Formats: sequence, C-alpha cells, structure tokens
Amino acid sequence: MKNLIIIFSALTLFASCSSRIKKSIEADRESVGVVQSDEEVINKMRNVLENAKISETQKKQFLGLYRSHRADILKIEEDIREYRVVLFKTLVDKSYDQRKFDIVANKLKKLVIKRYDLAMDQYREGKEILGVNAGAIYDDPWFEVIHKF
Repeated sequence: MKNLIIIFSALTLFASCSSRIKKSIEADRESVGVVQSDEEVINKMRNVLENAKISETQKKQFLGLYRSHRADILKIEEDIREYRVVLFKTLVDKSYDQRKFDIVANKLKKLVIKRYDLAMDQYREGKEILGVNAGAIYDDPWFEVIHKF
C-alpha cells in the first residue's frame, strides 16, 4: 500500500510538471502571434535571434545553419505540395485505384517524416552552437507530443 501511495504521488508530480510545461509552451505560442507564411516565420525568428542574449558569433552560426539546410527543406516542401496534388488527383479519378492512393500517401508520409527529421537535426545542431547537451530531449516521445510534431 505504501508503494502504491509513493507511485501515485510520483505520477501526480509528473503530471503537474507536464501540465505546467504545456501551459508555458502555449503561452509562448500565443506570444508569438499568428504566423501565416514562411516569410513571417523567418521574420519572427530573425527578430528572436536579434534579441537573443547570445554572442554575435553564435548568431552568425545560427544564420549559417539555417542557410545550409534551406535548399533541402524547400525541395522537400515542394515535393510534399506536388504529392498532395497527386494524392487528390488519385482520389477523384474516375478509375480510383486504392493501391495507387496508398503508395502516394506513403510517399507523402515519408516526405513529412524526412522534413521533421531535418528540422530536428537543425535543432540539435543549434543546441551544439549554444553548447547545451540536450540529446536526451529529442529521444523523449513526449517531446514530439508537446511540440505537436
């Protein structure tokens, strides 16, 4: 019974910490405001970077990191848009083919995962620029849930 109380207390503590973190994330999200385009994302991130309390060298490294991956991300996003159209075209085709639909949907899923993996690689590299070891954070399944990936 004593062990059950200890386990229940630990779970309650974990849940309250998780809830507090989720509320903090939502507050941060609301403070960012509405972001309707990639250009707005870039402008808001540039503003955050300019106001960040990091060295100029680190700021330049962040910009270099962004530029080094930008072409890959743009290509993946272009492919995603194209496959979304192909998926829709397959769906409304008179001679609908479930196998073709599944193949296109799977290709689309792989591209989304590839984009996600590339983004996470950028965050990992960013943590290295700051000298912070956060490798375990990205392995935590709750990281994806909290950040809605």
